[in-house]
Amino acid sequence: MRIQIFLVAPLALAAVVRAQNVFVVAPSPGPGVFSTSISVAVNAAQDRDVVLVKSGAYTEFVEILGKSLVLEADTGAVVTLSGRIRVMNTSASQPVVIRGLQVATQEWSAIELFYDLGPIWVEDCTLKGGHYGARPYYGCHVGECSAVAITRCTIIGGDNGGDGLTSSAKRLLIADSLCRGADGALIAGWGGNGAVMFGGSFVATGTTFQGGNGADNPTPFPPQEAGHGGAGLWLVTSNAMAVDCTFAGGAGGVSATLGQAHNGADVLGSTLTVLPGAARHFAVDSPVRESQSTALHFGGLANETVGVIYGPAPSPIVRLAAFGGALLIDVASSSGMIAGNLSPAGTLDLPVAIPALPASVLAAPLYLQAVFFDAPLTSVALGPPSALLVLDASL
Repeated sequence: MRIQIFLVAPLALAAVVRAQNVFVVAPSPGPGVFSTSISVAVNAAQDRDVVLVKSGAYTEFVEILGKSLVLEADTGAVVTLSGRIRVMNTSASQPVVIRGLQVATQEWSAIELFYDLGPIWVEDCTLKGGHYGARPYYGCHVGECSAVAITRCTIIGGDNGGDGLTSSAKRLLIADSLCRGADGALIAGWGGNGAVMFGGSFVATGTTFQGGNGADNPTPFPPQEAGHGGAGLWLVTSNAMAVDCTFAGGAGGVSATLGQAHNGADVLGSTLTVLPGAARHFAVDSPVRESQSTALHFGGLANETVGVIYGPAPSPIVRLAAFGGALLIDVASSSGMIAGNLSPAGTLDLPVAIPALPASVLAAPLYLQAVFFDAPLTSVALGPPSALLVLDASL
């Protein structure tokens, strides 16, 4: 597959935007605030609308059912949700973006993705699972979805040994994230796994997978072992590859009579294909108002040339081992720009001017992915994706 990058500046919006309704959520009523509840705004939203959340603490169960939606914290907002998020039954043409939320639940999983045919992007989120009685749940649980991309997230299992991330997605990419199993909390409780992958295609770049520690067993009689450490990554699929990731099993607990229990494996189960080279990094600051500037942030090898593919639609995740990652943008409808060269330290922060939106448009979501070229332009590496939400200046 050949990827062509065209020199374009600034990001072009007029040809790709679609009319959107924007539902603003804030902790207190006020001008322009649609609701003080995220779930009320999500339920009111129609296909391809935006729910923009202001700083605050929210306690509720949020369900996105069968529709495309952008659910995003406002610029600089700290949004904490004591509850959970579920995305379910989207069609192939219904992408969902969830960005900038800190979700912690007392019970169940912090985020659940079920039976979604459309691409789901989860970005810049912290997801902490809960537990029901003695049973721990997950930071993120993905079941039977077509394409899920997780970038720059911290995912932690529920107390008493919950797994951080579990997935049976057909295609899953995780980049620049942390997946951690919870420590065993009860006597001799086992540590959770950092991530468990059941089937499908799995791509990981620049991510740490850490198993939870097993709990001690101080009881001298009857003789009983302590809790085992969780695996960093447990694979029940052979179609898995990683670039520049860290895998660490949790430490086994100590029994008063039997000594230390087993440490968790760094990688357990099927063979993981580890590709050579360094992970690339990319993020765009979002959201941004029209006629202002955002910034693109790149990280890679010294002096590489970098570009961005961007467009109105993400694609199913296409794993490209030769390019050290996966393609997530629909190239048929995308444009591109050459951003420049990385510094000798391997970084570039590029301000980008955002044009005015058409008069009838309140918001425009764009989907971006970085591409990295070596100096002779003989090789290409794919970086992570990042979603940009452009808002009307009145919001």
